[in-house]
Amino acid sequence: MTTPPLTEGLGRRGLLAAGAGLLATAGLTLPAQAKPLSAYSKQGIGPGSTKEEIETALDAFFDSAEPALTIPPMDLPISYERQLTHGTRKAIIFEPGARLFFNTFTAPAFTLYTEPLWTEPVSSITHVDNVNLVDDPAHDPASFNTVARVQLAGAHAVRKGDRFRLISDDEVYESLHGGTPPGGAKRARLGEVVTAGLDSTGTTVSFTSPLKETGYQTNVRLCALADARVDLIGGSCDYDDSAATTEGIFPVIQLEGLTGSRIVGFSAQRFIASVFYLIGCVDMQVIAPTFRNGLLQVSLNHFGYGLEDWSGLGTTVVGPNSLNVRHAIDTGTFSQEANLPGRRTHRHGRTRGLTVSGGSGSAGPNSPTSTHDEADGATVTGYTVFDIYQGASSAGPAFTMRGKNTSLTGCRSANTRVGLYLATYLNGSVKDTDVLDCQTRALMFASGNWQVPLDTHGSVIGSRFSVLNGDSPVWYVNTPLFGAGIHGELQDVLLAARSTRQQAYSRVSQFLAPGNWQVRDLTIDLRDLNPATLNGAATGFTGATGIIPFYFQVDGVTLDIENLTILAGRNSITRLIDGAPATLPNTSVRIRNLYYEGDAPIASGGGLSSGNKFGINWSKFTSGQVSVSGRRLWGTGGDKLRGRTNDEYTNFFGQGAAAATVPDLQGLADDHVTLRFGGTAGDVTLAAWPTTAMRPGQRVTIVNGSNGVISFPLPAYSIPAGGTATFVLSDNRNPLLESRSSGSRYLRSTTATAVTVGSLNEEGLVTLAPTAVTVTLPNNLPRGTEYQITQNGDGQIIVTPATGAIVNNLAGQTKSAGKYARLDLRVATNADGASAAWVLSGDTAP
Repeated sequence: MTTPPLTEGLGRRGLLAAGAGLLATAGLTLPAQAKPLSAYSKQGIGPGSTKEEIETALDAFFDSAEPALTIPPMDLPISYERQLTHGTRKAIIFEPGARLFFNTFTAPAFTLYTEPLWTEPVSSITHVDNVNLVDDPAHDPASFNTVARVQLAGAHAVRKGDRFRLISDDEVYESLHGGTPPGGAKRARLGEVVTAGLDSTGTTVSFTSPLKETGYQTNVRLCALADARVDLIGGSCDYDDSAATTEGIFPVIQLEGLTGSRIVGFSAQRFIASVFYLIGCVDMQVIAPTFRNGLLQVSLNHFGYGLEDWSGLGTTVVGPNSLNVRHAIDTGTFSQEANLPGRRTHRHGRTRGLTVSGGSGSAGPNSPTSTHDEADGATVTGYTVFDIYQGASSAGPAFTMRGKNTSLTGCRSANTRVGLYLATYLNGSVKDTDVLDCQTRALMFASGNWQVPLDTHGSVIGSRFSVLNGDSPVWYVNTPLFGAGIHGELQDVLLAARSTRQQAYSRVSQFLAPGNWQVRDLTIDLRDLNPATLNGAATGFTGATGIIPFYFQVDGVTLDIENLTILAGRNSITRLIDGAPATLPNTSVRIRNLYYEGDAPIASGGGLSSGNKFGINWSKFTSGQVSVSGRRLWGTGGDKLRGRTNDEYTNFFGQGAAAATVPDLQGLADDHVTLRFGGTAGDVTLAAWPTTAMRPGQRVTIVNGSNGVISFPLPAYSIPAGGTATFVLSDNRNPLLESRSSGSRYLRSTTATAVTVGSLNEEGLVTLAPTAVTVTLPNNLPRGTEYQITQNGDGQIIVTPATGAIVNNLAGQTKSAGKYARLDLRVATNADGASAAWVLSGDTAP
C-alpha cells in the first residue's frame, strides 16, 4: 500500500493552504504567485510528459526570475541536475500526486549544487587573541575574542558574515574510509565551515572563532561559498524494480553546497539509497519527512536511508517518521581523492551540529538515528524508537552514537534487539532516556569504526535500561579496537532484567575492555525477573540463581560506585563481583553505600568462608583494591526497601555449632559494622575473633539476638542473649572494648539451697526451696550489672559475697524479709574485674 504525502486530497487551493502552514512551521511564507511547471514548456507538462520535456521546463524555471513553481499530479521519471548561482532563492511546490517514480535508477532524480565563488591557497593559519568583532566600534563596547586568521596567496574582498569552507587534503583522523591509515586514494579529507568576522580587502581573512580542526598542512585552501537556497514543499517518491536490475547507491534528491533550504512534508515509499543526500550544506531544515520501506539488499549495494547529512553544518530535522528503514537520519564524512576542485570541495570535513527534534522510527534493521565516527556535535532530542531488529550489517540498536560531542536527551525506545550503542570518543552524553525491554545489551559501550587507538568515552545520566526474556547483560562494555580503553560515567541510572517466562540469568554487567568508570546512584532491579505473579495470575516460576552484578572479562578495570542499590527479589546473587581471568591484579572496585535487598542473601562463592556474604573471590583481586560499604537486608516476604544507611553490614548467623565461623570483613570500607546473630542452639564461641577480620580504626558492634551467650577469646569476653558490645581495633591490631549493654535477660527458677549468681544472660533468680537458700555473689561481674532475687518458697534467702567481693546495704542487712520478698542487687564498682562491690536493696531483714 502506498502512503500518500501529507497534502493528499487537498486540491490546489488546499495544497497552497497546507503549504503555507508547513512553511510557517519552518519560519517561511509561501510566495504570492507560484506558476505551474507547464508555464515553462511550449508543449505543456502533465502525465505522460517525457524526461527531457520535464527537465527542459525545470531549466526554464531556474533561468527565470520567478520565485516559486508548482508541479502537477504526475510521475516524474527524471534525473535532473542543476548548478545554482550565487543568490538563488526558489521554492518548488509538489501538488498532491506529484512524485518521483522509478523502475530503475541510474542517477539521482533531482540534484542541485553550487560551486565555490573562488578558491585560494592558504599560506598560513594563526590564532589571534583580543580581536574586536563588534559591528559599531564607535559606540559599542569592544569585544575581546580569540579567532583564527588565514593568510591567502591572493587578495579578495570579504564582508563580515561571508561563509567559507577551509579545506586541505589531510585526513580526518577518526575516518574509517579507505583502509588502514596512512594511505588509500580515497580518504575523508579535512575541512570545516568558517565565517568571516571582519570586513577585509587584502590577503588576510579573520574568522569569528578559533578553528575546530588542527592538522591543516597539505594543499590548504579557502573556498568562498555561494549562497543559494531552494525550498521543497510536499512531494513524494517511490521505486519499483521487481527484477532487481539496479545495482548501486543512488539517492533520490541530492543537494550539494546549498544554504538555508527548507524541505517540508516530503513522503518517501520504497527507495534503494538516501531519499535526501545533503553534501556540504549549511543551515538546512527538514520538516516532518516520512520514510517508508528503504531497501536493504547488500548484494545490490542497496542501503535505504532517509536523510544522510555529510560534511554539513547545522542541519535541523524536525519530526521525522520512519518505518523499515536502515537509518532515518545518518551523518558522516565523504571519502574522495585529494585535490578535487569545484563542487567536490563541499565534501571536505565532518558533519557538525546536526539536530534531530522529535519523531519516531520503528520496525527497521538498524537504529533510526545514527552518527558516524567523524560527526561532531550531533544532538537527538525527544525521539521514540520501537521494534528494531537485527538486519544485514547491523546489530539492531535503538540508538547509535559515535563521533564526538554527541548528545541523546529525552528519548525512548522499547522492544529493540540492542538498546543504546555508545561509541563516542569525546563528550558522548545521554540524559533522561529510557531504553527498555531489549533482547540483549540495553546499554552498550563499544569502540567506533575508527582505525586508530582512540578511547571510547561517554556519560549516562538519569536514564533507565532493561532487557527482557534473555540471559544478557544490561550494561555491556565491548572489546575495544587497537588496544584502546573504554571509559565513562553513570549517574542516577537503573539497570533492570525482566522476564515473562522462566528465565535463567547470569550477569547484570560485563566488562570486556579496560577502563575507568565513575558511577553514582546506580540501581540494579531484578524484581521483575521470574515474577511470582503476572497479570494477576501465579506463574509457577522460580527465581534465577548464580547472578553476578559485576563481571570482569579482562583485567585493568577501575569501578568506583557511590550509592548502589540491588533489589534481587526472589532471584539469587551468587557473587557481587567476579571475573574470568585467574587473577585480576590491576582491577580496582570501590563500592560505597551498598543497599542489598532480596529473599536470599548474597551467596558465598570462590571457596570463601560463610561469613563473606558478598561472595567476592578474593583470590582473584589484589589486597586493598576492593572495598565495599553499606547495608544488606534479606528475607522472604516481598519488597522491604526501608532506605539506605551507610554504616551497617547486616548479617545473620544461625548458631548450630560449638564454634561459629568468624565473619569475614575483608574489603568492607564501613567505619562501623554491625553483625546481628540469631539462633536457638544456646551458647557459642567465635574462634580467633575479631583480629583477623577487622582493619585498624574500624568499629564492630555485635548484637546477640540468640538465646545463648556469644564468647570469643580475643579479647576474652562474653555477650549475653539480647546484649551488645562494640569494639574498635587499634593501630597495633589490639581490639578494645568501647561500649556494651547487658541486653534482655531471663529469670532462673531453682529449688536448690545453695546458688551462685550465673552469667549475664540471667535477669535474676526465683527461689522455691522450703529451707534457707544461700546465694553467692561472684567477684568478676562488671560494673553496672543488675540482678534480682525473689523468694517464692518458705526458705529465707541469705546473700553471701564470694572471695574478693563485698555486699553493702543501707541497714547492714543481707537476708530476705520473708516469702515473696524481692532483693535488688547492682555492682557499683569493679575496678580490677575481680573485686565486685555489690549494693543490696529491697525487702531485706537482719
